Amino acid sequence: MYLKVGVFLAFGVFVMINSALSLKCVDSNSKDGVTICANGDVCFRHEENNTKKVTVGCSLPRICDNVNSGQDNCTTCSTDLCNSGCDSHFFSYTIFSTLFLFILAIFVK
Repeated sequence: MYLKVGVFLAFGVFVMINSALSLKCVDSNSKDGVTICANGDVCFRHEENNTKKVTVGCSLPRICDNVNSGQDNCTTCSTDLCNSGCDSHFFSYTIFSTLFLFILAIFVK
C-alpha cells in the first residue's frame, strides 16, 4: 500500500518538475544554445532592422504585438525561432511515465 502511494507521489513530483522545465527555447546564437522560460512566458527573437541588433530571451506571449512589423522582425516560439522553435517533451514524458506506472502496478499487488 505504501509503495503504491510513494510511486504515485513520485510521479506527481516528476510531472510538476517536468512541466516547469518542458519549455525550452532554442537559439543558435546564444552561448549555451538553450534558454528555459518560466511558466507562461515564451521565447522570442527580435531583430532591429536599423541597427541589426538581435535580442533573444523570454517574455510575455504578446511581446511581438508591440513591435513595428515594417521596421523590425519579431518571432516567438509559436511561429518559429532559430529553426526549431520550442521543444516541449511534456506529452511524451507523461505517456512514458504512465505506462511505467501501469506496468509497476501490475507487479505490485
